[in-house]
Amino acid sequence: MWLIVAAVALGSGLLNEPGSADFMRYLIGTWDVVSADAAGGDKLRVCYSVQPFVGDKWISGSATSKTPNFGSKDVWGHDAASGELIRTIFDKSGTYAVVRSSGWKGDTLVLEGNARSGGGAMRVRETVHRVNGHEFTATWEALRSGKWTPYAIERANRVPARTCSTS
Repeated sequence: MWLIVAAVALGSGLLNEPGSADFMRYLIGTWDVVSADAAGGDKLRVCYSVQPFVGDKWISGSATSKTPNFGSKDVWGHDAASGELIRTIFDKSGTYAVVRSSGWKGDTLVLEGNARSGGGAMRVRETVHRVNGHEFTATWEALRSGKWTPYAIERANRVPARTCSTS
């Protein structure tokens, strides 16, 4: 389940307001992401590009890789009713997820929600840690038998457009 890579592009350190226009603008750009299987093993290199989507209230990301059968798209925005940051992710396998966060706590952002596929639903959590203004790490976990178990660990770096490598 490589749902994880659609990005995780949140580590700015510039703002703590997930719904602000500045926060959303920060995410726009290109990110070089390396995702490692938490059990040790395969690494996946992904290029994640984020662009404005439907005015200034929403942004959309697209993750690509040379890995066969991988690809995802997502939409980020601010739920004005709840005050939460929301992200909806769709991957090439047909899995989709909706995750939410109340915002940054220091240098950490936790998004939590459900991923759904033909096999059913699973509770997932992404914990993003800001390293600096152009780099962050993210850990994706699934709730299994009442315990959060990591399944992917990512490191993302902002790169100039069209310089992202997926090899």
